[in-house]
Amino acid sequence: MGCLRWAVMLVMGLFVGGLVAEAGNGINAETLKNLDPLRSDVADFLDDDPGPVLVQGLSEFRRGNYPQAARCFLYLLRRDSDNPELMFQLAECYARWGYPDRAARFLRHAVNAGFGPL
Repeated sequence: MGCLRWAVMLVMGLFVGGLVAEAGNGINAETLKNLDPLRSDVADFLDDDPGPVLVQGLSEFRRGNYPQAARCFLYLLRRDSDNPELMFQLAECYARWGYPDRAARFLRHAVNAGFGPL
């Protein structure tokens, strides 16, 4: 099934199924408390090359291994949180994996971030 068809199905799901209210933004006081800005390795993640993770995610997606593909795309999205294409990839993963509510959430974020093919 093509990307556009999946997108249309997900958008329909938004209107038919309704939206689940979001519970916060995922940042809590404990997470911030444990982040030490003076640690010597605090910026090591900036030196990582995300390319291999993207290739792995796309490969796992094509193989139908949606849990592993989602892990890859979530890792990448944490590094590039405004990337609508990654949000859409996650929406497709969750839709094909059988989690329509999560798919709808990521699709909504993708559209809000400027995802274009819709």
